Amino acid sequence: MATKFLLIFDSFKGSISSSDIEKYFKKALPDSTAFPISDGGEGFLECIKKLLQSYQTINIPVHSLNNKIINVEIVIDNKGNAYLESSQIVGLNLIDKENIFHRTSFGIGEVLLKLNNYIIRDLYVGLGGSGLSEMGLGLITALGAKLLQKGKVIDNPFLDDVMKADQITFDNFCYPGYNIHIVNDVDNPLIGINGANHVYAKQKGASEEDIKLLDICFEKLKKLLSDYLINSSDTKGDGSAGGLGFIFKHILKAQYHQGIEFILSLIDFDKIKNKYDYIITGEGKFDNQSFNEKVVGGILSHANKSKVIIVCGINENEYRKNVYAIYPKYAKDIRDAIKHPKKYLKEIIIDIKRKTGVIAKSKHSFPLFIDKDSQILILGSFPSVKSREEKFYYMNPYNRFYKVISGVYNEPCPNDLKGKQKLLSTHHIALYDVIEECEIEGSKDSSIINPKIADIAKIINNSSINKIILNGGKAGELFKKHFPQYVDKAIFLPSTSPLNASMSLEKLITIYRDALL
Repeated sequence: MATKFLLIFDSFKGSISSSDIEKYFKKALPDSTAFPISDGGEGFLECIKKLLQSYQTINIPVHSLNNKIINVEIVIDNKGNAYLESSQIVGLNLIDKENIFHRTSFGIGEVLLKLNNYIIRDLYVGLGGSGLSEMGLGLITALGAKLLQKGKVIDNPFLDDVMKADQITFDNFCYPGYNIHIVNDVDNPLIGINGANHVYAKQKGASEEDIKLLDICFEKLKKLLSDYLINSSDTKGDGSAGGLGFIFKHILKAQYHQGIEFILSLIDFDKIKNKYDYIITGEGKFDNQSFNEKVVGGILSHANKSKVIIVCGINENEYRKNVYAIYPKYAKDIRDAIKHPKKYLKEIIIDIKRKTGVIAKSKHSFPLFIDKDSQILILGSFPSVKSREEKFYYMNPYNRFYKVISGVYNEPCPNDLKGKQKLLSTHHIALYDVIEECEIEGSKDSSIINPKIADIAKIINNSSINKIILNGGKAGELFKKHFPQYVDKAIFLPSTSPLNASMSLEKLITIYRDALL
């Protein structure tokens, strides 16, 4: 039975996307199933679409973080669940020249309002990859909250306007008529050295002075909101998306979901994991943070660790079990590893195939078929799995070799081993293979690595062989490389393998007849 793999990769940031890694592994491991992953940021909706069996999409015009009108896609499944990727509205890629204090989450509030017009039970909001840090002020303003200075409304407020405000009211606030869930892999609190601004604002263009002022503004807005907050002692994820997590949780009663846990529940991981022999996961940098509810840590916490294989760009973790790191084992230069990941992933895949037994070292386990009257030597590449089991050549019932030979000589095709051997001997045909030993995946010539070449010269020099037939491209390629002295005696023919489906049986018989007779 084929070894089955489950593929769940995070992206190797700055190197290769998770979807590209999955495609690459899936092509190399045909008996594998890939599930997309997202932490809630860019790619969240594409991930959701791939996981849902059926859904519809709607487009809603809203204001982006820099106050430009854009169309936002919402996915709605047949159970009444809606999905929003907030980075469409407030993503890092949308940042223009405006300073960090004048970016707004107003458009997210607009989406929440307009979704009240649809039949929705739950809304899942992916919060990763934001380019703002304004604690959801724009969002709550869109829903009807009013920022006041001495009783006068501050219209269209930005974050720095909170410094002159003395009150916020929710008199006309419109709460969404559905449940809200936020999906992210950030568990930072809102304020402080580990908060939204000190950890993330610099990558959004904030200076050190900006970061200090952002935290001051956050403290002020939190104080203004104090009468409306729900369970503000729970700080996990409050710092996500520049403080949007705080507003979603403590004003809109949103339930917080760690990104990997959300995806694992969506694919019913705990139920399906036992259908696979191995689970391959990974990320760009495997370090101590990987266990902090990230993709790899999430997989390890839910699965039998002996079945989990971790592939990463670099391993800075003490965890070493079944870990394959591109740098420094495969690539000696980290820049080369980042720039050319597929080059090294190819090597890693081969090692994983060895580790899991997909590629196994195998020897030619049965002898040359020849007698004193043999004049024609037909060489294949290496025996198939079936041939290795039955200790003779071309024993896969789908291989057309004996049908071809029978067709060439106009004889019935034999069904048993003795009949096949008699057919060969009658027409002075000897059989062997070019490879004596190799690592091979099943019966696939394309998977052969580290071949040890058979002593074909000894066979030829100690027999009456005067014609050599090479059955298939791999056999021909290796024969030309290792036995150039016999090329003038050799005829290179297409493979009789079932994998050579483009070649009909009739065509093969014609080609082999011209060579053998």
